[in-house]
Amino acid sequence: MPKKKPQTSSAPKSTKAPNIDPKREAALLLLPSSYADTPDIPVEIAVTEIGTLYKLAKKESKTLGRFGIGSKQIEELGSLGKELQERQRAWITARDHSASSDKKTLRQEAELLKSKMLAAGEWALRHDDEALRELARIREGSGLPDTIEDLYHLANFWTKHAPILKETKLVPADVKRSSALAAELHDVAGEEVSNMTASRALELRNRCFWAATAAAGEIRQGGRYAFSDQPKMASRFASRYRQTKNRRSRNTNGASGSARSPQAISPKPVAN
Repeated sequence: MPKKKPQTSSAPKSTKAPNIDPKREAALLLLPSSYADTPDIPVEIAVTEIGTLYKLAKKESKTLGRFGIGSKQIEELGSLGKELQERQRAWITARDHSASSDKKTLRQEAELLKSKMLAAGEWALRHDDEALRELARIREGSGLPDTIEDLYHLANFWTKHAPILKETKLVPADVKRSSALAAELHDVAGEEVSNMTASRALELRNRCFWAATAAAGEIRQGGRYAFSDQPKMASRFASRYRQTKNRRSRNTNGASGSARSPQAISPKPVAN
């Protein structure tokens, strides 16, 4: 008898993070609702910085241990950093799974246009501190909702600075396209919210981000105290990205802005 061909399923692939204990999902969902908020820095940067901090803390664990930062806490930070990377991948997979090629193309176009408009402004207005601060705030955006808002801001920015457009690689059509593209992306953002799988993956990614940020914040604070008599070493425990972001914010208006710092979140780590 001829062998039967194995049946193939047309069901969508799982969007769960493959290398994470399923119990972790329940642990993340038990955290306060504020942990579901949008990350205040790009997740890719957070993953990189957490990895760097983990290596530094592990190397200096003997000194940190004297001040209450134990090896278990350091290893938990490393685990959260890896989990955050997996959660980010799971969300992107879920987001893109049901998206049409046209919508993916819109996303790519938006990201490229945003980068192009930012680069043009940073060159043409390199001697205008106020303009550079405005562009820096736009660059900090992360995720589709921020991209939509950023495109609107960039369209307004270049409308205001239209006389110097000729000194860049931009053309008036780019400015016009920025507003139109932002409007088109509103539908894509709406679909992401209605996609339950993607929505849940995004919430778990966000919760993991803030849990990792809280864990990193305590180790950063402990490291700065432990090495307070060695400024160069203490500075290595700081987040370079957040330092730059906070400095720009202070230069703009002296206010802290709406972004949350690690100290603004409960420092209680998530149980493994």
